[in-house]
Order: sequence, then structure tokens, then C-alpha cells
Amino acid sequence: MQHADGFGIAATARVWVNYAPRTIPPPGSRALAHPLNDLHTTLFWLRLAQLLIAIPLLALAGQGATAVLARMMGQPPQENFVYRLFQVVASPVVKPCRWITPRVIADRHQPLVAFALLLVAYGWVMLEIASTCARHGMAVAQCLQTQ
Repeated sequence: MQHADGFGIAATARVWVNYAPRTIPPPGSRALAHPLNDLHTTLFWLRLAQLLIAIPLLALAGQGATAVLARMMGQPPQENFVYRLFQVVASPVVKPCRWITPRVIADRHQPLVAFALLLVAYGWVMLEIASTCARHGMAVAQCLQTQ
């Protein structure tokens, strides 16, 4: 079967199968490299994610420590200013945990659920940073010192 341009179906199919051009950038060239393969850009976004996870994670840890200390002093934690401050910082993470947890889990345990999820997310980001450094052939300590 011939097309109007004189080529057969097999030739047309071969052209479309081999159409995906693959250009390998020359060594040292950043112009053709994909932006997500750039070490500095990837590390920037991973460190930003790590920071955004660490803030509520540390706020929840501080809230728990403050609750224990306040109870040791005989004061309800809800009356403590520092406890309430940590509660405000961590609330954007704790409130959505209610949507993903079953109703069997009490509302007073939601900060523990949020802490566990944030801890897993923080560990995953740390492993992803190490994987990115290894993918670029660098030790993690050397990779994190690059600017």
C-alpha cells in the first residue's frame, strides 16, 4: 500500500517509531540538560521540602514536651502560652490528619498521627537527598556542601 508521497506503510511506521530524538548534552554543558537533573536545583527543592516538614515536626515535638512539663507542674497544657504557640504552628498539619484517619482514633491522638507522618516524610526526603547525591556520583557530605 503506497501513500501519496510514495512511501509505504512500513516506511512511515519506521519513521514514527524512530522519531523520538535523543540528544546527549556534551560534558560540562548545562544548556541541554533537563532542569530536574541539575544537582543544585534538585537539592534546593529537596532541602526546601525538608525544611517545610521539619518546622511542624519540631513544633509537634515541642508541644509534646511542653505538655509533659506543664502536667508535671500541675498546670493544664491548654493554659500554657508556649503549648498554644506550638499548637498554632502545627495545626496546618494536624487538622488534615483527621480526614485520613478513621473515626476510631480520638482527636487527642491526632498530633501523634501527624508526628508519625511527618517523621516518615522527613526520613523519605533524607533518603531522596542521599539518592540524588549518589546518582551524581558524590558522597552525601560532599554533596551537601556544594553551593
